[in-house]
Amino acid sequence: MNPSSPTATRLAMLALSLTLSLGACATGELDGELDDAAVADVPTIPTDDVPTFDLVSPLDDVGEIDTGKEPIDLGAPDSGFVEPDVETPDTGTPDVGMPDVGTPDVGTPDVGMPDVGMPDVGMPDVGGCATGETMCGGGCVDLQINSRHCGSCGRACGEVEACTAGSCSATCAAPRRLCGSGEAMRCVDLQTDAANCGACGTACSAGGACTAGRCATATCMTNASDCNSNSADGCEVIHGTAANTCPAAINLGAFCGDTACGFLCPSRSLRVVATRTGTRTTWFRGRLNECSSCPARLDGRLTLRGPPGVDYDLFVYSACGRLIGSSQLVAGMVDTYTLTGGGSPGSDSADFFVEVRWFSGASCMPFTLTFEARSNSASSC
Repeated sequence: MNPSSPTATRLAMLALSLTLSLGACATGELDGELDDAAVADVPTIPTDDVPTFDLVSPLDDVGEIDTGKEPIDLGAPDSGFVEPDVETPDTGTPDVGMPDVGTPDVGTPDVGMPDVGMPDVGMPDVGGCATGETMCGGGCVDLQINSRHCGSCGRACGEVEACTAGSCSATCAAPRRLCGSGEAMRCVDLQTDAANCGACGTACSAGGACTAGRCATATCMTNASDCNSNSADGCEVIHGTAANTCPAAINLGAFCGDTACGFLCPSRSLRVVATRTGTRTTWFRGRLNECSSCPARLDGRLTLRGPPGVDYDLFVYSACGRLIGSSQLVAGMVDTYTLTGGGSPGSDSADFFVEVRWFSGASCMPFTLTFEARSNSASSC
């Protein structure tokens, strides 16, 4: 190698620099604390044919050589792999795949055979007969009761015969009875047959039942009763509804009410002179007459008895709307009211009005109202 070449010169300077550094370490000097000898050795080299160099430049040159790989771009690997990770998961096939519109949603089980199968167009719709019936003469008949086809097709019963259990008969075994005519003639039990309840041709209304020969209706309300056993009019007796009004009251009659008829005619006890019954609120009217010339008091008595479990009360008026007294005992007890008046000179005859008012309970058995007074003429005193 040529000692005067630039490369040789740089190597010599590098060796000098390392020697100086080692010398400083050998003396134990720290950075920033060099002695005077070390300072005097640094400035320049006294030799004329060796050029002076900046100690920093060789190091910089060496640094440029050591870092020559800096032009390599390390950014590409970082950005190259990010794009594939983001795009594929967001738009991939699994988000819109077959399970959302697959065959199970519109498959055969939803519109299968049960909707159009044989059970919907079976034999009953195209001329078949129901259980217990037979096709005869183009129609379905019950051979057990049909008088034109009794026991078999075409076998007709006589005009006064009925087809019972597949046999024609002019009589019926007790308690059955022959009812109807022609093809409709048959043996029935009048105690239970709703079309012939109690008598041939007496039919109960739709839904009504025949019990003991009488048509029974549905259960009535607590204030009503079926008293005529006719299911056609249902619970026809509404106990709380008035049968009439005070001006149209039922007459009890006029009777003497004298308690005495003078010295020759002693007092007499009361006796029943009128009786009335009913099954709902009802108005009545009566009259107490003064039959003797004596200034005696007039008396009368009203007595009301209701059926078991039903409460009727007794109200007495001197005129319509003018109440003078009442008796309002509970069901099972007898209501009474005593009419009293007169005793003054002259006639004390007077009318009275009675309201039998329903309060509670229901029964077809009636209440009974009795009117007690004396005789209806002076001669009987």
